[in-house]
Amino acid sequence: MRKHLIRATSALFAGLLLSALLPVAEADAIPAFARRNDLACSTCHAAWPLLNETGRKFKENGFKFARGEEAGNVISDFLNLDANFPISAIIVARPFDKKEGGDHKIRAIHEFEIMIAGTIYKNVSGFVEIEGEDEENFEPAITGWLTWHPSEAVNVQLAYGAAFGADSYDTLANARRLTRGRNAVIDQKFGGADNNGKLRDNRQVISIYGRPMPKLFYLVGYSGNPKDAEGVNAATFNARVAYDVLPELTVGAFGMVGTCKATAANCDLDRDFQRLGFDVQGQYGNATFHGAYMTTKDDANALDINGLLPETKNSAWYAEAIYAFQKDGRPWIVPSVRLDQYEKSDGTQDFTEVTMNLSYYMAQNVKVYGEWFKQVDVPAGMTKGGRFTIQIVAGF
Repeated sequence: MRKHLIRATSALFAGLLLSALLPVAEADAIPAFARRNDLACSTCHAAWPLLNETGRKFKENGFKFARGEEAGNVISDFLNLDANFPISAIIVARPFDKKEGGDHKIRAIHEFEIMIAGTIYKNVSGFVEIEGEDEENFEPAITGWLTWHPSEAVNVQLAYGAAFGADSYDTLANARRLTRGRNAVIDQKFGGADNNGKLRDNRQVISIYGRPMPKLFYLVGYSGNPKDAEGVNAATFNARVAYDVLPELTVGAFGMVGTCKATAANCDLDRDFQRLGFDVQGQYGNATFHGAYMTTKDDANALDINGLLPETKNSAWYAEAIYAFQKDGRPWIVPSVRLDQYEKSDGTQDFTEVTMNLSYYMAQNVKVYGEWFKQVDVPAGMTKGGRFTIQIVAGF
């Protein structure tokens, strides 16, 4: 294992060193929004795919830079569709992937994504993503939403996606992470009463979000169980607020409560659950910081010997620091480090993990990175896991 890790790490850093001596390339093909607006990816992204303030507004406004902005090159007055079909694709290659104690894998192509997004009619926008991953034998998985934008304070979204998918901040975002691995707050099942799902999992969800004032963002949602494509017996509610204390600093709070009905796949009886947390996101110059803390409560899946329904309590938090070294005003080399801590089994099992990532942007829409992951603390009797990955991500 150590030999493989040394060779892979040496190859990656040699490549990055050589790249540092070369100019940052212009992309021959850039994703649909940048292409349509003839703008650099860095207009909306601090380091693709992380959003900056401009990118957050663009997302909230339904893929427009300003409310009421007229569509540019549309087919006709009666067909308000972009004449340039707004399609993008992402290809993810993982030429080296090695878990401690596991086999070395050459995952030449790990993932395909096809995205179609844009304005459908004046103040209505839509988004569709079709993706396939090698772990699932490239079976297509769908995410999508339809959003009505009557005002800056009120937007209504119908989606099959994450409960907090309408949130434009990055602390709870799955798709806009820089790393292979995901933070513990969105990636743990905890007591399993949310149909054994995670905060990041897709579900049928109706959301209302907006900004009643420029510095204040809110979101409320009503959803079904995770990975239930029909939203049967929906009984989950979520909410989120975020306040821009400073232009570079945002603090927020979020929560989710619900009941997994006995008819669900992973609930033998009605099980209540709760997720409550707070988060912070900051950006100072080229440095970005994300962090979140969450407590959880989950009903067990069976009655105890006294005929009562036990409840388990756990928590999770993470802190992440990112720095984007710039070249010609664009992200060039971007190191990041994240610390995750979470509990299982009613707080009796503690896990602490470290993720270190070093990304090189060959172009604004093409990057290669090496990522080292290590469990530094696990419960007694368990083996500490680790992983090293080299990954290439290209969007066009």
